[in-house]
Amino acid sequence: MNKITLALASSTTIVAGVVMGFPSTALAAPSHKPYVTHIYLDGKNISNPYHIVAKENPTAQQPTSWIPIWHLFQALKSLNIQSTWDGETWNLQLPSGMNADLGSIPAQQTVNVNEMEISLNGTVVQYAPRIAYKDPGGNVVTSYAPIWYLMQVLKRVDIQYSWNGTDWKMNQATNTDKLDVVQGFITALHILPDSNGTNPFDDVPDSDWPYVHAAIEHGYFQPTSSTHFGSLDDINMSTVDHAYQAYIGIPDNEMGWQAGGDLAKWANIIGLNNDISTSVPMSTADVAQMTGNLTRLFNGYYKDSSGSYHLVFKPYNAYPIYHSNRVVTESFVSLGQADAVRNIDGIAMTNTGSHEVYQIPGLSSKAPEELTVGNIGIATSNTYFSLNHGGSWGFAEGFFGYDSRDPDNGGTPNPPSSVLVKDVGETKINAAQINQYDGITFGSVDITFDANGVPQFSYSSGAANQ
Repeated sequence: MNKITLALASSTTIVAGVVMGFPSTALAAPSHKPYVTHIYLDGKNISNPYHIVAKENPTAQQPTSWIPIWHLFQALKSLNIQSTWDGETWNLQLPSGMNADLGSIPAQQTVNVNEMEISLNGTVVQYAPRIAYKDPGGNVVTSYAPIWYLMQVLKRVDIQYSWNGTDWKMNQATNTDKLDVVQGFITALHILPDSNGTNPFDDVPDSDWPYVHAAIEHGYFQPTSSTHFGSLDDINMSTVDHAYQAYIGIPDNEMGWQAGGDLAKWANIIGLNNDISTSVPMSTADVAQMTGNLTRLFNGYYKDSSGSYHLVFKPYNAYPIYHSNRVVTESFVSLGQADAVRNIDGIAMTNTGSHEVYQIPGLSSKAPEELTVGNIGIATSNTYFSLNHGGSWGFAEGFFGYDSRDPDNGGTPNPPSSVLVKDVGETKINAAQINQYDGITFGSVDITFDANGVPQFSYSSGAANQ
């Protein structure tokens, strides 16, 4: 394949990236039409810059595709590849364990203002042209390099790619294996490993047998045969979805009652598959993402870098709770649970020391969904709400505190995108769906604080309907 055909479409090995703040380069080109680009890493869409098509030099017969290097920084960072730039040399520092092919490197040369050199761990492996052009995404001048040259560099570290003129898909060459996924699954969900019995598998080390034994006896994962587990086999995230379905305790014939109505939709809605492709073998990065997703689902929350807590809906089997309720249907329960997941997952909380502030989705009082937040059922309410980002506060004196469907306690037909609720002490949050008879609760969480002021989240989703 040559540089010309790459401008249209190709398929081999490539990735690239570099640090923010590149200095302006020479050869400021005339106007170029921007083309939408989607950059994927291991099935995840990580960036959406614009690329341009331009000649490599004035005498070139055909144009080629150029991409702004700045937008590739996140791709490399996701692979733990660090980049430095000194105005003419872009050095990619590879992480421990990632090897580079340093054979057939070019002869040393001096670069001019229209060129750059690219090095791996300090060794120059490629010289490439560069141009300065405005990035439509950021509206600033940045450095562009031809995809073909970037391909020559990154294929030295065995990163697979495909380029169709719009989508740039990259995958790490090494996939993870079934045993690593099983260990991550068991650990993230705090399932006790079981060392009892004799290890019958010829591909499971005795040190890993407790994890495999626990996974099999609970019915989460299955061996290839009675003597072979398939430890080194590739595995897709869809297999993990089935394992988590079994962990929650949902038989196949009851999936219609869950959010989304089937396993694939349910796993996506609850966030199990966040940032993981289910159709390709899992990579080591996918395993890390999987354990993070499972940990959030297990805890029912996560804490971000700013100190805010974000609620995460804890899944449960809706069928035994709702199927005997004559005023609901399977489709109503499936929709209600999906909406409850979205609304619970949309709540963030900050503890100021004297009170808590909840940022919740703004729901119309005319919507079939309902959110309530406050000191439920107490004689004196401590709950206040704001519909203008904290500019003013109203007092919620109703039984449920703030109620998105109650005009006297914050409900409005035209709410802002988010509502603030201020509370002190124990807080009860309910996410419900309204039918022609009543409100049916599908998500419920109590939030209290320990002696150190750390919030404790207790989910009782669906319990009120049992």
